[in-house]
Amino acid sequence: MRMGRRAEPRLLLRSGAFRLALMQAAVFAVISASLFGVTWWSVRQYIEQQIHAAARDELKELGNALAASGEAGLPARVEAFQHGADEYVGLFDPAGQRLAGDLEVLPEAEGDQGIRIHRRAGRIGPVVHAHVVRSRMGTGQWLVAGVNRREGDALLATVGRAFLGAGLLALVATLIGGFLTARRYLHRVATIADAAARIVEGRLETRLPVRDPPDEIDRLSVSLNAMWTRIEALLSGMRQISTDVAHELRTPLAHLRFRLERTRDGAGDAGVRAALDASLQDVDHVLAVFGALLRIAQIEARERQAGFETLDLSQLIEATTGDYRPLFEDEGRLLETDIEPGLALTGDRTLLVQLLVNLLENILRHTPPGTRASVGLRRSAAGIVLTVADAGPGIAADQRERVLRPLVRLDLARTGPGAGLGLALVKAISDLHEARLELADAAPGLCIRIHFAPRLLTNR
Repeated sequence: MRMGRRAEPRLLLRSGAFRLALMQAAVFAVISASLFGVTWWSVRQYIEQQIHAAARDELKELGNALAASGEAGLPARVEAFQHGADEYVGLFDPAGQRLAGDLEVLPEAEGDQGIRIHRRAGRIGPVVHAHVVRSRMGTGQWLVAGVNRREGDALLATVGRAFLGAGLLALVATLIGGFLTARRYLHRVATIADAAARIVEGRLETRLPVRDPPDEIDRLSVSLNAMWTRIEALLSGMRQISTDVAHELRTPLAHLRFRLERTRDGAGDAGVRAALDASLQDVDHVLAVFGALLRIAQIEARERQAGFETLDLSQLIEATTGDYRPLFEDEGRLLETDIEPGLALTGDRTLLVQLLVNLLENILRHTPPGTRASVGLRRSAAGIVLTVADAGPGIAADQRERVLRPLVRLDLARTGPGAGLGLALVKAISDLHEARLELADAAPGLCIRIHFAPRLLTNR
């Protein structure tokens, strides 16, 4: 199936280039997280040290300010101590009762904690998150100093947001870059797939573009171009040899047939005439084989696609089965049809008739008289399905692929007429129309289904 020039998003997301971009993004995320962790930890340690040093300095200044005061004058000196808005001091007696300052309660230990601020006139103040240090004086009283952590925590939060934003931005940029890279490479892969599909369709002159200077995709394109050139030369040579041999042999065989026929007409002996009739039948059989082989070669070369036209497949199948129904009835056979009307597609009318004729001839040739057969044409979810089934001996499952090759005949069919080209021609015509040929068990008998490609269907 051709991928198309524009790669689908789901193909981009499943491409190797995008998976590589995801791996790179994951590695980048791990490295960024590690870098963020180390930097954030270092900044936090620095801020903690600064806050702790500020609290110690505040406590030291308070101690120096109180050094010249007697025990009775300490509360007044603490109340008069000048400090910043985010700095707190307090004086407590040995039992922990507040004597003066900003703190309502004596902290049980140093470090980060919530402290309640004392308000004037006995009002209960707010609880602030601060870093607290304390010192016991010689009189047994406690001096406490604290620094509000608001600015330090804000700085840590700012650093965290900055690293998180930068990391997410870089991660998104990596994913976008991976997506664009995947789309670029998938576009080039789609170009190779399109060229390969055209080669399969028989356009052997197709080649891939190569840029200068070349990268790894261009080097692959050079190798593929060389391979396709070699294949084109080999197939062209084989096709030409086959055509030449067929034409060269058909001419003397035609002359031989003419001489045999003329000799038979002039022969008086009945035995000689019978022998000559048998020889004429053999020559006709060889000529038919050559004709079928040439048709298969022409079809496989996709030379008949130029003659595709829009046709009513339902009408074509109905007319062909109608022509063959008397032949089936002469042998006591029942040919049933179930044809949905109005089904159209783009194809070669002559070859599609030949396809159905070969399938019906196979039933007449390889099933006993009285065998029931059926032909169906229905629209399916994936297109149109042509079904030809019979209640004959069928084909073993392990032989179904084999009988599609040219000149292959099963043991049961070797005693009858034919050259083993009927199903091979059916397969060639199906491939030309991009249809899938399926051989299945009809229980009993053989069921052949041909699934026509959706892109060949035509709305009527």
